[in-house]
Amino acid sequence: MASISLIKIEEKHLRNPKEFANEDLPSDQQAKFHIIKGRVYCPIEFTQLIVQTLAIKTDCCKSVFSVEGFIIFFKTHRKCICEGNFNRLKVTFACFDAGFSDLF
Repeated sequence: MASISLIKIEEKHLRNPKEFANEDLPSDQQAKFHIIKGRVYCPIEFTQLIVQTLAIKTDCCKSVFSVEGFIIFFKTHRKCICEGNFNRLKVTFACFDAGFSDLF
């Protein structure tokens, strides 16, 4: 079952976002960014992710979401966009640790 982790968007993520989808990278360094016209967006709510944005990365497909976008999607679907099932307990703890208690 999948879980999530927090990621702070850095300049390197925006400079070459496709570089982080490389499966040869260690798993914790991989990230799949949603790119529109060269910019990085949340694939749920289509808000642009900028430097210093706190985002959520899934460990099942490495997709990166805005925190708000992830919460919206998780509340209604309880799965990742890749259809991976989340470990609800791990997601809950990760969100509470990050100060996002409104997930449930």
